[in-house]
Amino acid sequence: MDGFWSDEAKNLHWFKPWTKVLDESKKPFFKWFVDGKTNLAYNCLDAQIAKGLGDKVAIVFEGEPTQDGKATEVRRITYRELHRGVSRFANV
Repeated sequence: MDGFWSDEAKNLHWFKPWTKVLDESKKPFFKWFVDGKTNLAYNCLDAQIAKGLGDKVAIVFEGEPTQDGKATEVRRITYRELHRGVSRFANV
């Protein structure tokens, strides 16, 4: 199991690497990626922009159809737009 999760975790950016994938020494209080430091918001947005994907669509919003069955709003939000919105909200 450690090998699988270790391989998957290597796909993320880590500010500090982990020393052990899973610490089971104090069951049932398991610790995953012991000593590792990461940031999910960074991995979801900043890392994607750093890879050159800033103008790619991150989220597609499709509103509910109207009663006559016609489509309503469809909105596409890029990684860069989403990052801007998240940053603005974080500074509130």
